[in-house]
Amino acid sequence: MGMLATLLHNSVQEYRLQIDDQRLSLQEYMFVVFCNGRFYGGGYQPCPDALLNDGWIDVCLIKPVPKKMIIDMAKTYEQGKHIEYPEYVSLYQAKTIGMNTENQSIYGNLDGEVRELRNPTIEVVEQALHLYLPNIE
Repeated sequence: MGMLATLLHNSVQEYRLQIDDQRLSLQEYMFVVFCNGRFYGGGYQPCPDALLNDGWIDVCLIKPVPKKMIIDMAKTYEQGKHIEYPEYVSLYQAKTIGMNTENQSIYGNLDGEVRELRNPTIEVVEQALHLYLPNIE
């Protein structure tokens, strides 16, 4: 419900992103999501191919979606099928991401905690944390 309320109240922001060596143009986004795993928020899949142990940050960028599509888009977003809308959704993988907020505060959800951020940089630091995952083979 919170996601739908946010979508319906026009939460569009303009950002310029640097994804590794690729500098994206200034663009409006409804959602900017950085993931190191596939699921969050009770089962939503913004980056359906993200893996905890692959050494990449997966990025999902969603441009403004017409209000009449929001309910359908929310369903596909939960299932990880929103990538079927390439006119609105872009996926990337990166080692380093920079987000230019022009030194303005934005609020980001970091694993359930809301934090105030300015011009954040997110980076994969190799071997910084060792994860022990179950063998699923």
